[in-house]
Order: sequence, then C-alpha cells, then structure tokens
Amino acid sequence: MTEIESRAAGYVWQLLRFANASPRSKSCFLHTLQNAGYVLAITESSRILIQIDTADKLEITDSKGLVIPPGNADAPSLVVLSNQSIEQTLFPGITDPSEPAGMTVGERWVVLDGLAFASPRFAKKYWSEVAFSRHCAKDLPIRVTENGCLLGIELLYGWEEEEEAQLRLIQIARVFGSSDMLPETAQDIESLAWSDFTRGLLGARPTLDNWSFANHLKSLAAPAAASVLVLGSYRVDSAIEEAATALRGLGYTPILLRDAPDLPFQTNTEKFLAGVMCSAFVVVVDTEPSGHLSELTHLLDLRLRPVLVLRHKMDPSSCFLEDRIKTDPLFRVAAMPAFSPQSIAGLTAWARTEMEQRVKDLNGINHWRSRASS
Repeated sequence: MTEIESRAAGYVWQLLRFANASPRSKSCFLHTLQNAGYVLAITESSRILIQIDTADKLEITDSKGLVIPPGNADAPSLVVLSNQSIEQTLFPGITDPSEPAGMTVGERWVVLDGLAFASPRFAKKYWSEVAFSRHCAKDLPIRVTENGCLLGIELLYGWEEEEEAQLRLIQIARVFGSSDMLPETAQDIESLAWSDFTRGLLGARPTLDNWSFANHLKSLAAPAAASVLVLGSYRVDSAIEEAATALRGLGYTPILLRDAPDLPFQTNTEKFLAGVMCSAFVVVVDTEPSGHLSELTHLLDLRLRPVLVLRHKMDPSSCFLEDRIKTDPLFRVAAMPAFSPQSIAGLTAWARTEMEQRVKDLNGINHWRSRASS
C-alpha cells in the first residue's frame, strides 16, 4: 500500500470509528458507514476518490473478473486502484471524462446530499419513470477541480446504455482534487474525518419536531398525574381488567405493561420502572402469583410511589412479602369481592393525597423548582 493509499485508508477507518460510536441509523450516511461492505480508493494523477458502499449497493471484481466478497463495518473490503478515471468510476455512463461537466466543484468544502442527476438523453426518455430532483445539461454530472473537494451523500445518477435506462446510487463519495488536501499526520486525518462526519450528519439526523429531553419531561407532567400503573397476572385477564375499568371510572388512565412497546435495549425491569415513573401511583392486583411479586420487591425497595394492593380475598398470592407490605406506610392493602370505582375510591383518594404531600415536600427541599416555575 502506497503512502497516499495508507492515508486514504486511515481517513476511512476514522469515519467508521465515529459511525460505530453513534446510534444506529437508517439514514444513508450513517447507515452506509455502520454497514460498510466496500471501500474503493482510486488515485488518478494527484486526485483521490474514496467511495464507501454497503454490500447490497456495490459489487467489485478483481482483475480476473471474480467478485470480491464484501467485508463488514469493522473491516470492509478495501479495493485500491491506480490511474483509473474518477469520473468514469463514479459515472460509468459517460464516454469522455474530459468533456464539460454539468457542475464543477472548485471549492474546498462542498457537500452534496440527496441530489439526483441524469444525462440529457436519460432525462428526455425516462423522465416519466424516474423523478429526479435535478438533472444535468451534460452527460458528465460533476467534476472536481484540483482546488476542490467534494463529499457526496446518496447521489442518484441516471444514464442510458445500449438503449436501456441505468440507475446508480452513490452512497458516500469523497473526492480530493489534489493529494495534498488529504492530510499526512494521523491527528490531521482524524480531524478531517471528524469534520466530514459532522457535515454528513447534517442531513442524517432524524426529525423529531424539535424534541428535547426537557420538553419531553414537561409533556409527561399532566398525563402522569392522571396515569396509574396496573400490575398483576396477565394469564387471567378478568381481575386486572376489572381494576383498570374501575380506575377509568374515576378518571384515571391505567397503564398495562403488556400494551407498551419494548425498546430493543430495554430490560423488563427498565420497562417496569418507566411505567412507575410515568404514574401517579401503582395498583397491584394480587389475586394469583405472577411477575408482580418481583415487581413488588422493587416497589418496596425503591418506595417511589404510593402502592395499592388489591385482592378479592385477604389471603395474599405469596406470604413472603406480606410483612413488608403491611408495615410500609406507602402501601395500602384492601380485599373486596369486586373492583369498582366506588370500592376503590377511598384508596385512590389516599394515594392522591400522598402524592400531593410529596410534591409539597419536594418543592420545599429542591429550592430551584420555584425558580423554574416562576
């Protein structure tokens, strides 16, 4: 590997390092880096092309015509070619790489993200079949001069070959107009890769309607005050649904963990705690043994919310935790033949009073709360 090729490889490995330290993404830029199968490096005179593609978008053959198998994001297949036309590599439909280009890049920092190009012949014959956001008046869409640099992300190119429409998606292409634009030291290469990485992310971040953690917590305040986590056995729906219906009758919104989605990285305990944090209090339907016994242990240890333990008879489903439940002032146990709004009204009133007092206590201790609300 030549010194220039080694620098190009170092640049790519830095990009991959940053990408693999980021959240998984379906956007083209991050998805390509996180699922890279091929890295194509071409040196032509003093110019350099670095192209990164996933295995399903690029298939490279060796000098014998055999397909080079793709690698993975940790070690993609690196293919280095010398003295090959960069224009014809990116845009195989052109016949003369020296012809005038539809767009000339002569600046050091140019990012093209999500653009589509087509030859005039393609645009004329196949426009109705493929809608392009931009098309060129020349067969050669882009040329990078010796003073220019280009970072291309998800560029679609259409041309005609043997009277058939051809389409190609260029996932990531980095073109250096001259080799001295690719730094020599490892530190400078890392800085360049980071700069390109952040530029590529500009078009890759998901749109979440100006989502922020602070606004998200604020949005939970009102719903949480009227929400109640309901725990119990799902094997027999009647008891847990009976309690949920009773809570609805009093104006509360019951939360059942089985109805909530599972985040891929979330354990069952984390899901349970998320339900607790989004509730004013917790109702445990203790009519038969189930996973709620484990959840009761967490509730007793953490003491985050008032807990109502509802039974159809006084005997618990398990006696092991009964002493802790009945001696904890944050717990109330009640047995009744049926759960109804009327039968649980006194219990929910106690739970609400407990939470209101908790709010007063916390506001008095955490002095910054008054400033935040003023």
